[in-house]
Amino acid sequence: MPLKRTKKKKKGQRRLKSKTITIKLTGLQMLALQNYCRLHQTTPNRVIKGRLAPFFSEKFRKVSEERFVTPNQLDLFS
Repeated sequence: MPLKRTKKKKKGQRRLKSKTITIKLTGLQMLALQNYCRLHQTTPNRVIKGRLAPFFSEKFRKVSEERFVTPNQLDLFS
C-alpha cells in the first residue's frame, strides 16, 4: 500500500508596511521635476526615492553614540 503524500501549506507573503509623506513644491519646482522625469523617462516618485536611497542604507539606520551626549557631560578628551 503506497503512502499518501500530504500537501504542504504555503506561508502567505508578508505585507509591506509603508508610510506616506507629503512635500510641498512651488510651481517652478514641480515644472522642473516634470521636465526631468520626461527627459529621463521616469516618474517623480522614482526620482525622489532614488535620491533618498543612500539614506536608507544600513549605515544610516544605526545612530552613533556620539549624538546622545547628555548636556552635563564635559567634552574634555575629544
